Amino acid sequence: MAPCSRCIFFLLLIFIGCKHDTVYINNVPVDLKHVDSTYTTLFADSNFLYTDPQVPFNGKRLIYIHGGVKGESNHLASLMNSPGNINLVDSLNALGWQVLEFDLPNKKVVSDYWSDGGEAYAQAYLSKLNQVVKWSELELGHADDYCIGGVSFGGLHALYGEQHFPIFKKYFALLPVTKLNILKEFAHYDSVPAFDPTREYKKLAKAEGFLFWNTSDSRVGFLHTQKMYTDLKNIQAPIDSLTAPSGGHSLPDNLDFVIRFLQH
Repeated sequence: MAPCSRCIFFLLLIFIGCKHDTVYINNVPVDLKHVDSTYTTLFADSNFLYTDPQVPFNGKRLIYIHGGVKGESNHLASLMNSPGNINLVDSLNALGWQVLEFDLPNKKVVSDYWSDGGEAYAQAYLSKLNQVVKWSELELGHADDYCIGGVSFGGLHALYGEQHFPIFKKYFALLPVTKLNILKEFAHYDSVPAFDPTREYKKLAKAEGFLFWNTSDSRVGFLHTQKMYTDLKNIQAPIDSLTAPSGGHSLPDNLDFVIRFLQH
């Protein structure tokens, strides 16, 4: 073998051996070999996949995060126990999307972590997002497009995740919590600045976004969501919204508007 050919051969071996170590998602390199286990301080290893094996995968994955801050809340009780959510997931699966879920920590377990302004929780959460993406890349194969969305408390997580994890092409938040201490469960905290998406709302301008809120929602303080939407529009961020005058803190049964947003 000629010297030049030998070099090419060894370079090929190196490339073949390393091609699965790093993937690019929306032009962002993700190191699949790097393990950050920070998430295990609060989050479980479990991830939940919703897909239709009869429909070819179209290369799009949604990380969809449930609401609920009570201990019994999880992906089954909070997300997949709602007709609107079930129809949304089924409809996306029928279009070739994969929907990924994971349980948020039990409020009773994490309550002490908010005393530092949310820094420990924020670090664990971003570590969990990394884990979910790497798990899906390794277990399910590569996807070019990732989106993130959430409901209520999960909407807060979707907004924060979009701000601090740059792989997501689109994001949406339905009836989102935006100021954590608005919730009665966290009212004893003056603020939680390290987990407050309104403070760094300009970071949301890098991706397409969609917000939905009810003007009768007394649970989450929708005025903060409304203000964040206005602030984003004022800096020409690519964001749209839908509001409803009734319904309180509950989703409509039909979430086709989310599908239209994700598909276009």
